[in-house]
Amino acid sequence: RKAQNQEIKRLAYEDPVTGMANRRSLLARLHELVGRANHEQAAAILFIDLDDFKLVNDALGHKVGDRVLQNVAWRINNTLREGDLVARQGGDEFIVVMMDDPRYSPSVAEDVRQRLARGAEEMARRISRTLRQPFEINGYAHRLGASIGVSLFPFLSDDPESVIDQADMAMYAAKRSGQHTVFF
Repeated sequence: RKAQNQEIKRLAYEDPVTGMANRRSLLARLHELVGRANHEQAAAILFIDLDDFKLVNDALGHKVGDRVLQNVAWRINNTLREGDLVARQGGDEFIVVMMDDPRYSPSVAEDVRQRLARGAEEMARRISRTLRQPFEINGYAHRLGASIGVSLFPFLSDDPESVIDQADMAMYAAKRSGQHTVFF
């Protein structure tokens, strides 16, 4: 029973396919950030949607799709800096929380915002490049791209779910404009 309870707790905050944080864990971390920071910490939220992942699942099955997702999670995680967080939103969507190093201050808000935006764009481009490299699974090479939407915290909102929704809307704008794009 004790082992079952531990497994239930683990699955409540961990994605069973990739082993990384899930949406619940991500929201808990963002709410902690909001509560602790009181507008003293800035972050970029990158909402990543894999381009053409459905083709992999449909053509090769969900077992291969899960292996691709595990590889995607590993690649994204290895692209991040120390202190950043990645979570699997669900399906073929991932969310990265990229923290700004210095403390946020209203007097230097525009400098922080510009620095964070540049860093987020650079991170999004690195993630996109690493995901375009072929995935070797079962002797086949699979290529994927990513559409990435970015929102900056707390500049438009200090509500974690709103910031994620803004990044999600930016991702859909990126997807509509063509694959392998980043929108703010």
